[in-house]
Amino acid sequence: MKTSIKIKYGIALVFALSMLMPSLAVPLAASAQTLTSPTDNVNLNDSSLKIITCDGPTLPPDILKTTEATLGHTYVSCDFYGLMQQVQHLIDIAIVFGVVVAIGLFSYAGYLHITGTPANITKSYSIFRKVGIGFIIMLSAWFIVYQVIIWLTGSSQFAVLLGK
Repeated sequence: MKTSIKIKYGIALVFALSMLMPSLAVPLAASAQTLTSPTDNVNLNDSSLKIITCDGPTLPPDILKTTEATLGHTYVSCDFYGLMQQVQHLIDIAIVFGVVVAIGLFSYAGYLHITGTPANITKSYSIFRKVGIGFIIMLSAWFIVYQVIIWLTGSSQFAVLLGK
């Protein structure tokens, strides 16, 4: 295989890895700040870090205000709406995991293609095809479930963009 083709695929691999790890792309901006520990800017009560998104039973309004002030975030009741938020959160975690796995498999298939032996090239085309089809199915399933959850809960994160 020509050296220029190997360099081209090497650059593509580096680009894919940089997309996989965006935290490595901005180390200089973060180094300008002095942090005493890695968890200084991390709020462990943040709903995006929790696996379970609901906080508890439905509370009366007066207790709800006090509880939200204590928690530091909006209190989410464990009712049907809370269940749908939990389902959406778990699906979002699975999508992130699926994207990471797809990037890894695309990178592996690219490596097989770079090696240049006919058996590896055939295997890489097979991996590209299967992972591509699986990735499209995964995103389609996510979109369908996301729409059903919007219909069930009556809320959308994109309502502002849609003019509602």
